[in-house]
Amino acid sequence: MRAEKRFFFSIYHFFQSENYFGTLRASSLRPKAHFIAEEGTFTFLRENFMSGSYFCMLQAGYRAKADKPNGTGSSYVVRHRSISYFLKPGDAFNEKLEFNYDVYEAGDKIGSIYQYPTRFHINIDIADKIPPTIQVFIFWLSFRAWVGERGWSWLALSGRMSL
Repeated sequence: MRAEKRFFFSIYHFFQSENYFGTLRASSLRPKAHFIAEEGTFTFLRENFMSGSYFCMLQAGYRAKADKPNGTGSSYVVRHRSISYFLKPGDAFNEKLEFNYDVYEAGDKIGSIYQYPTRFHINIDIADKIPPTIQVFIFWLSFRAWVGERGWSWLALSGRMSL
């Protein structure tokens, strides 16, 4: 699957092979997004503004839930259908603060999310056993963490905050 980002907005169009799959409209300020797909409009949100679990919801029920293992940081444990996946920053994220995440199941790497050099195309290369909508949810979680980490780095570099 791949995502194409719109200029100036946090809107992503998702494609499987060459077929359009859906559109994600993410807020840069609030922990909330809407994913419009063929099977309906999903809402991705955080339980509270600054704390709590993250949910992938369709109408009244949730399809997946994610928590930060230590309550903070850039990693997540995502639960879908009684299976847990671990999402953590990849090497390029840690070394150059690039948009790069890895997905693990039971300690085995089953996928990666990374952006192309153009920064407007993102590859979501995750095992097919995870439904596409949950893959988009995992993408959104990694996007939120990456944006947050870039913001903290900018504050530190600009001298507005010391780490």
